[in-house]
Amino acid sequence: MNHPKDSLKHFNYLSGQLHNALHKKDYEVVFAITTEQDKLIKNLSNSGFIPTEEVKSVWYSELKFFQKLKQNLQSDLKKLNNNTRNNLRRLKGYSFK
Repeated sequence: MNHPKDSLKHFNYLSGQLHNALHKKDYEVVFAITTEQDKLIKNLSNSGFIPTEEVKSVWYSELKFFQKLKQNLQSDLKKLNNNTRNNLRRLKGYSFK
């Protein structure tokens, strides 16, 4: 993926996959996808590419979508932590001493 347009298409594809993984609550896949997206962003930033206005607007909208997914992930993780903590407290009463 040497061309920035290919990087954007791949980033979009990964964003869709990330969205699906979040809904399935498959956090291992979420981690793998976000790691790959991070690598894409770093490679693009190191390439010296200067985006046109058209590309900027598309990237801006995709990054907004990515930020929303990130917020949803943080919210889901917070709920998961709360549920886990509450279940552990509830189960503590059943433990043998």
